[in-house]
Amino acid sequence: MAHDLGHPPFGHIAEMTLDELARHGSDHAAGTDPVGDLADGFEGNPQSFRIVTKLAFRSDQTHGLNLTRATLNAVLKYPWMRGTVGKKYRKWGAYQSEEDEFKFARALNSTGDERQSLEASIMDWADDITYSVHDLEDFYRARLIPIHILVSDKNERQRFYIAAAKRLQAQEGMTSADFEQHEKTFDPFLDSVPLSESYKGTQDQRSALRTFTAGLIARYVKSTKLVNESDDIRLEISPGFKREVKMLKNLTWHYVIDNPSLATQQYGQRRVIKDLFKIYREVAADEKHWHVLPANSREQVETIFNLPDHDRALTRIVVDLIASMTERHAIDMHHRLTGVSLGSALDLIGRY
Repeated sequence: MAHDLGHPPFGHIAEMTLDELARHGSDHAAGTDPVGDLADGFEGNPQSFRIVTKLAFRSDQTHGLNLTRATLNAVLKYPWMRGTVGKKYRKWGAYQSEEDEFKFARALNSTGDERQSLEASIMDWADDITYSVHDLEDFYRARLIPIHILVSDKNERQRFYIAAAKRLQAQEGMTSADFEQHEKTFDPFLDSVPLSESYKGTQDQRSALRTFTAGLIARYVKSTKLVNESDDIRLEISPGFKREVKMLKNLTWHYVIDNPSLATQQYGQRRVIKDLFKIYREVAADEKHWHVLPANSREQVETIFNLPDHDRALTRIVVDLIASMTERHAIDMHHRLTGVSLGSALDLIGRY
């Protein structure tokens, strides 16, 4: 459960926005070269690691949750620091501010070994199964993923394949030959889907959907084995099932996350995050306005404000504050701080 703690409000849109703001600030113009990064970005996985090692409060005598080395290592889905290109630039395990804790956790592995721990591998595969299967079920019910059309319409299937290939090539550097293997795996999968019409919620349809998704989960779980490689226990997953799950995840990307019809909503979500960052960053930089900050953020600002080069630390505190909010909390605070809806002085919002 711990690896999901770092998700910000509004999900992927907020992740990308906070990453840009954390590195370049609110006044950075797209396409220009910044003088220097304010902080080393934002991503949900290093934020989770930061929460369990620094932000989550247990007592004055400990940092974070005081977890064991093995537990921290198990949380690291991406066991490396942020790189400069490719996957390591997009996904990583710890910020520079938690480099010591990261080294503590990874001391169980030999130097240069960037493989996940066994526990992290199990968590990662379980997360992929959950993400792919339950999102398929939920978004089919919501009529966002037209799985029934993909079953029967070869043209729609091809349009999905073209979009998925483009995304996987850009995001993961997947070759055409590799994607062809994914396509060959996914074609018979789609042919076997027992859903032939849009979701209407009938008893027969709900039964078929639940049987189908439960069968998928059982298939993926039962295909997983532990193998001993030179006294090193590793997780073995069928390559075909890994390709299936990757393509299922891309259904969500294609039909939901990248859906043009959600563009106005996503624009509004980005605006909320940007405005909150700019306001809180201005507040944190001016002692006269510190009372606007929640108590725990104010205490952190007071602690680091007179230290040399405190700018990065202020930025990280603001990012931590925004990332900790629920979507409702972020919208309510945005309304208050921009004067859209001032609320009541008796409201407890923001006093955590």
